[in-house]
Amino acid sequence: MRETSGGAARTMGEPTPAQRLLARSVDWGRAPSAHNTQPWDVRADGDRTLTLGWRPERTLPVGDPTARDLLLSLGCVAETLAITAADLGYAVRVRWSVDRRRAVAGHLELEPGPAAAKTDFTVAEVRARRTARGAYEDPALSAAQVRQLTSDVGLPDDVGLPGGVDLVTVPSAVVDRALPIADRWSFDGPATGELREWLRLDRRATAYRQDGLTDLALGLSRAEALGLRWALRPRVLGVLRRTRATRLLAATATARPLGTVVALTTRDAPDDEQTAVLGRWLLRSWLAASRRGWSTHPLSHLLDAPESAALMHDAAAGVPVAVFRVGVPAQPAAASHRLSDPSAD
Repeated sequence: MRETSGGAARTMGEPTPAQRLLARSVDWGRAPSAHNTQPWDVRADGDRTLTLGWRPERTLPVGDPTARDLLLSLGCVAETLAITAADLGYAVRVRWSVDRRRAVAGHLELEPGPAAAKTDFTVAEVRARRTARGAYEDPALSAAQVRQLTSDVGLPDDVGLPGGVDLVTVPSAVVDRALPIADRWSFDGPATGELREWLRLDRRATAYRQDGLTDLALGLSRAEALGLRWALRPRVLGVLRRTRATRLLAATATARPLGTVVALTTRDAPDDEQTAVLGRWLLRSWLAASRRGWSTHPLSHLLDAPESAALMHDAAAGVPVAVFRVGVPAQPAAASHRLSDPSAD
């Protein structure tokens, strides 16, 4: 027996295209997000339509006060959904309509046919991508090498990117001034509580294999992980703050050598929908970097901490929307865990 939905016939009981795509969460669930919170909420809304929203309890209202990182992560997962859909033989058209009150970002429509993306990244590349938070090898990538990524990205003309999108190398003098400020803001400021909430330093905990930032993903030794776990306890942190020892903790937060620090910029400040689209572009730049043998590490707090954000805005030729470092990692990076991993059950 067959039924018709949206003009396409299918066998009763056979999964719809939307259900088939949802079932591949082990692939599209590899999208990156700040602190690995995985805030997205993807649901079938018809045979060939998905609704993309987010779970408020998985957002970072202090560390991500403008929801920029949230919107970028939703763009990232929209891109991994599109890449996974292409693997199933469907093109994806994303209709963004961000409603912060309802926690809805938009809808994805599946259409049979070739993948819509100009640069054909694969599911295997999505799953192989790593965030390398450790030290990077010298010499750092040149500005010319960074510019190569811009030409590698590619998105369809109808995606609706804001004008003047570019990847620019941030001068090392600006990074050297701004990064300690942002690291102190994360480890000794208003965002410290959220960071502590999403650290996964106890391997016996259930959440260790589900989300957050593990010791392995952070590139920490067992001793370093124990030390960080101890230092961020509220009572201990209070003592460290009084002795100003938290400055030493923050000073070691980002591994050196840094590699090359890059900003994704636009000519004008993007709205919510455009920021989500830039998330798709951002992920594709990271996949392009991975294809060249490079790794990336987002430095979102440079734009979240007010003082360092001001420095970044002054230095950028445009509006910085994301900042990350890129280069060759000194050590192979471990994969972050996902809620969709089989081992998370």
